[in-house]
Amino acid sequence: MDMDEDNEITVCVVGFHHQRGPEVEYVYPDRGQELPPLLSFCALPDGAHLTEEDFSYFTLPAVTSSTTADSAKNGDGDKEDESEPEPRPKHPTVFGISCNRQLKASELLNRPADVTRSTIQKAVVVLSSKPLFFVRDKLGVVTRAYFAQRDFEDRTIIQDLWESLGGLVGGKGGEGRGRVTENEWNVGISLRELLGHFKLKTLILVKALLLERKILFFGSTTEKLCTMQYALLSLLPEMMDHLEDASSPLFHTLETKVKRATSLKTSNKASLHAYLGFPLQIFGKGCFFGPYTPLQQLDMLEGPDTKAYLIGSTNALFLQQKDKHAEIVVNVDNATIEVYNPQLKDALLLTPSDKKWIEGLVSDVTASESNLTFTGSEDHIRAQFEEYLTNLLSTVKYDNFLTRHQYYNMASDTPLMPDVEGNPARDYGVAWIREWRKTKNYEVWGRMTDDELFDIMKLAAAAGELKLGERTAPAREAISNTFSNLWNNVESYRERKRLEAEEKDKEKASAGPPPVSTSAATSKPPSIAEKTKSSEPVTPTSITAATATAAVSSKASAFAASWGSWAAEKRRNLLARKNSRDSTTSLTPSISSTGYGTGNGKERSVEGDFGHEHLSDDWRPFDVTKAPRTPSPMSTPPPAMFPVQAGESLGGLIKSDKEEEEEEKGDGEVKKDEGVPGEVKEAEENVGQVAAESVAEAEAEKFEDKEGLTGEEGEENSENKH
Repeated sequence: MDMDEDNEITVCVVGFHHQRGPEVEYVYPDRGQELPPLLSFCALPDGAHLTEEDFSYFTLPAVTSSTTADSAKNGDGDKEDESEPEPRPKHPTVFGISCNRQLKASELLNRPADVTRSTIQKAVVVLSSKPLFFVRDKLGVVTRAYFAQRDFEDRTIIQDLWESLGGLVGGKGGEGRGRVTENEWNVGISLRELLGHFKLKTLILVKALLLERKILFFGSTTEKLCTMQYALLSLLPEMMDHLEDASSPLFHTLETKVKRATSLKTSNKASLHAYLGFPLQIFGKGCFFGPYTPLQQLDMLEGPDTKAYLIGSTNALFLQQKDKHAEIVVNVDNATIEVYNPQLKDALLLTPSDKKWIEGLVSDVTASESNLTFTGSEDHIRAQFEEYLTNLLSTVKYDNFLTRHQYYNMASDTPLMPDVEGNPARDYGVAWIREWRKTKNYEVWGRMTDDELFDIMKLAAAAGELKLGERTAPAREAISNTFSNLWNNVESYRERKRLEAEEKDKEKASAGPPPVSTSAATSKPPSIAEKTKSSEPVTPTSITAATATAAVSSKASAFAASWGSWAAEKRRNLLARKNSRDSTTSLTPSISSTGYGTGNGKERSVEGDFGHEHLSDDWRPFDVTKAPRTPSPMSTPPPAMFPVQAGESLGGLIKSDKEEEEEEKGDGEVKKDEGVPGEVKEAEENVGQVAAESVAEAEAEKFEDKEGLTGEEGEENSENKH
């Protein structure tokens, strides 16, 4: 279709003939224009008879009119100038959207003679030079009304549709488009549905699209199949407004029009996008886009000029040869992605930063279903992907700069960008960046953008920091809960024992105090030592106090013995370390002028503290500084304050209620008096003081021995030197 006409909108009706197949029945306005030959096959997709109503979106290359071709001839009109390039229309790509329905032939008011089947299938199509998604609802209403007439010869409603659409987007110079806002232009493309359906795989699709590979979308519903592809493209900034070369692998007009930005105005969105190199020219020479592609376009898919594409189909024949016609197959019905090119499997793996970022975005979209806010909305999703791609482009430029100036091999303490830690290219996948550098759109983008783009645009990872604190929070919380539970159990045990003691005190108070002499009431209770030295008979109270004193004394003795054994081990390690150094120094061989050691050609052995090695004639001089050294005595941990034998659990130190009752029965059920706890505490303090003094004296003796030993060894070493 010649899109050079002032009116950019064309409406037509496509019907299915039982003998000739799908064909165009009516065009409005009819200006004698030539329509694309595959228009009828795209308007009535495969499987249209299985649904009551369905929509199809497609792209087709515009057909050059004969009058335009005649103008290419030379002035005298005798022959055509072969050097003159073939003229192309102003808008090389035709974007179409069709609504197809079916009606029983018996319901027609005037049934034509050539209608021999029981059902009639027709589609109303809107053609334009830009993808028009907001006309979808209007087109559906008109198509239903057209079928409700039951008379397809009455096409007045088709003409009314063209007039209403022409007032919105038509008119000379495109004055009508001013009545359509940017949000209305994207009506019919649901990014929320895309993320809700593919979730984390949405980012994989975006990365696969940038790699310029053969991608096939397959599904049972044509409308969902097409809208998912358009939604994917709308995630790339400026892409929807620059699809003029998308219908054929031979078109690359956009590449010749785009120029390198020489200025930047960050407050102007268009200026910022131009400086960043948006749109990325994916659909240039060798690559095309067909949201719905019929089988009649197989010649284009298999042509020598086709290197990559993004297409959609509902025909199962494509799946029978999917390894031939696609490197990546996306099943829209079950949201699966199959990669048949082994080179792409590593490149399309999401990095931890990628997963963190896309998971956060998907969770925002899911949470906004019940609470409609800006977070998770269509505009929010587009803004997030624009920020992601901006950071990606800046990171690639930064990685190129590091590679070009060999910053990877430079040992400098001053980083190139202090606020950037390491190389952020790892956050986007080094394998993916390596594959992207091989594409045509990367070549054009690199040529049209500044090499130091990262110096102006802030570098940031897709997910920012990995936030290891958040990742380890569950583990830290579990450990904290474990210790809290242990402490709570100990505290509850102490509280239970305290309550039991209070109850016993109350019982004794209610029974009445025992008779006590006046001197005993006014004087201080005798200590345990005094009781043991006195000649009075031993009472049950003194037996209990003595038992407690013996228990505390045994603990103190064990504590002192453990510290003494640790100090002895420390001393032995110090002596072993010194002996090791002396033996290592004596084992260093002398080097003769003829070779190493004796040079007799026989194998020699050297033994030392560090082990046993067999040395041959090609033995290298032994480096004393690199010899294995005896572990430092400080590596031996000091004994615990309360030593626990190996294999003994902490629970063994806490007696249960049953064990205490048995001990009380074994003691003849002797009750404690109020003076015992104070005496036990006093005994513990005395024994602990004695133990501390003994440890201090032992350490002082060892220090004196060490000083004396060091002096004697120094004298021996000096004598050996002389």
